[in-house]
This record gives sequence, C-alpha cells and structure tokens, in this order.
Amino acid sequence: HLKGELVSYEWSPDGRQAVLVMRGEIDGDKPRPLVIDALQFKADRDGYLTAQWRSHLYLLDVSSGKVQPLTADPARADSLPAFSPDGRQIAYVSNRNDTESQLGVDELNLIAATAGSTPHLLLSTWSPNHQHLAWSPDGTQLAFLRGSEPRFNAYMMDELALAEIATARVRVLTHQLDRAVLSPAFSSDGKSIQFAVEDDGYQYPA
Repeated sequence: HLKGELVSYEWSPDGRQAVLVMRGEIDGDKPRPLVIDALQFKADRDGYLTAQWRSHLYLLDVSSGKVQPLTADPARADSLPAFSPDGRQIAYVSNRNDTESQLGVDELNLIAATAGSTPHLLLSTWSPNHQHLAWSPDGTQLAFLRGSEPRFNAYMMDELALAEIATARVRVLTHQLDRAVLSPAFSSDGKSIQFAVEDDGYQYPA
C-alpha cells in the first residue's frame, strides 16, 4: 500500500526486492501556491514541475511489504533504475535543473541496494530523447544513451555508449551511425548489444 504516485518499478535479479520510482502524495483537498525553484518549471503532459512532482527511488521488500526510501534529495528527480546482475547495486538517472548548466544533463549514479546507502556519481552526459540503462552480464559495464547539448535539441540523435563501472571510462559505439538508437540490451554472453534504430518513422533491430 503506497501513498505516493507509482511511476515505474524494477525487480531485483533474485526477486526478493523491487525498486520503486515514486512521486510525492498529492493533496487534492487543499490547493496550495506553486513554489517555482528551477529554471525548467513546466513541461507538456506533466504540468508544473514542483518538488512534489520529482520522483525518487524506494526499496520494496517483497516478503514483508516494507517500503524504505533509497533516494530523497528534493532538488533532484531520480528515475530509470537498473539492478546490477548480482543485485547489489542500482544504476539510475538523476536530474536537477535549478541552474542553467544542469539543463539537459543526465547524471548516472550508482547506489547500493540497501536503504540508507549514499549514491555516487558515475558520469554525466547530455540527456537523450529516450534514456535507457543496461548492465553487462558480468556487471563491469553499463550501456546508456547519449544526447546532444540543448541548443541542438531539435536535431538530436541518441547515441549508444558504454561506461566502465570501475573507471567511468566511456566509449561511444554508434557515433558513425547517422540514425538515432534506443532500447539497448546485452546478449547473454555480453559480447554484443542489441538495440533498435529509428529510420524515417520506422524502427529496425540491429
């Protein structure tokens, strides 16, 4: 039983936990003034982007039903969690937009899958159209999508990139491809990555 708005969730590999992406509970009985504390304060479909709108991560223990907060910085919106193959870590996207330099930037964070843990920044990248995180089967690499700086937003084509967990070293794999990609997924042996390519209104697997 949850009091907030459930946005999405991801199961841990062993099925004993789930990480929930939730927004704050909305009090519909008492209209309150909107507090604007960010440069980007409104969006299509979502409306006003108040602190209550920003999503955070919570850990659900399946056997007991207990839910505990994992991230709670009110200045950030946390989303797109992905468990590492061993279930010990969660990679996720964190965004804040209270300064101009933070607009259009995804921060990819890692946090232990235990309530009370402190996240640490793996890397920052330009926000793509459709971010997606995927761990390699051995847990040493993280696939993600890279966009372009905001002034090129109308021409942005998401690129597939790999980050080494230990060093944060990044390799861009589709820089020579003049099409946007989405939904990367590692093969079971970790030697290749499957993804979709957008091409003139169509998509095809590659």
